Amino acid sequence: MPERGHIRIETSIDDKHLQLSITDNGSGIPKAIQFDIFETFLTDRPDGTGFGLSTSKRILRGHRGDIELAHSSAKGSAFHCWLPLVK
Repeated sequence: MPERGHIRIETSIDDKHLQLSITDNGSGIPKAIQFDIFETFLTDRPDGTGFGLSTSKRILRGHRGDIELAHSSAKGSAFHCWLPLVK
């Protein structure tokens, strides 16, 4: 994200899940790689490692949750995450 970028995190709870919405105002994810962004080592940034999103997905799935790309454009990206509530 460029300097002075913003990240917004919103949370909500329904009967079964804690839901997180994470939105930024970065330059977006290129359409050519959006389908594969959760693959390990995939990056389009010269300073990227390709571990962030794949690790996040692995951790969330390990706790019976998940993450998905909601949308991405030149004005930013949004991800939705969820985890089951433990009762």
